Amino acid sequence: MKIESSNDEGPPVSPGLTLKSLQKVVDCEEKLVQNLNQLLDQLKSISPKFSDLEQYPQMMGVLNQSMPIIYSIYDDFIKLKLTELQDPVLCKKTCSACCSHFVASVEPFELIFIDYQLKKTEGYSNLIYQLSLRHKQYSDLVYATEGYDEDKLLFEYYKKEIACPYLTAEQNCSIYEQRPMPCRMFFSLSNPNLCKGALTIHPDNKNFIIELSDETELVISQLSEWFGELELSNLFFIGMLKVNELFGSQA
Repeated sequence: MKIESSNDEGPPVSPGLTLKSLQKVVDCEEKLVQNLNQLLDQLKSISPKFSDLEQYPQMMGVLNQSMPIIYSIYDDFIKLKLTELQDPVLCKKTCSACCSHFVASVEPFELIFIDYQLKKTEGYSNLIYQLSLRHKQYSDLVYATEGYDEDKLLFEYYKKEIACPYLTAEQNCSIYEQRPMPCRMFFSLSNPNLCKGALTIHPDNKNFIIELSDETELVISQLSEWFGELELSNLFFIGMLKVNELFGSQA
């Protein structure tokens, strides 16, 4: 397990770290791995052939039961890792400076979990449309750029400061409890204003992400592989079908 910074020096680590505090971090991540494996085992018991209406509710029942627990353990892990730092994290509610990233690394099981929660909301169709526009903006940037350098492309997109569709007018995250892991691992030890667009390369900027161990990442990748093998029905495209009804060819 390690803390990775966006600059060379990295965040200052507390000199008062003890073996006991480090063991808490290890124990917490082991608990996370255990719950991720349990989720994987439960999903494997469901047929990957989604040919009728039965498997979808089964899968969502498993995700709806497991994901809040997994996110709670993950948040505990993050809190323990943050105690390793000597300087305080300056992120705060309504800051939202980092909410212009094009988050390209959300796992399939997180996406489906979020989608299911949003299906219950009135603005679901419009939100799907806004997300499709956001994806098109990034795709247009990819096609207009010679060569493919993901880090460079993501930075170019970030400089545009296009707000995440889940961000409210009050600068709050509308899916905060269900937000994916990439949104939970990003922090700053410097003024949050330095997290905005092109300012991220400012020498005083000290934002960083908290990474998981290789063991945890392996289980997450295995979960994603399971979802990659699914034979999905139109149930997973209801949102886009609604968008087509509302916006026609624009979607």
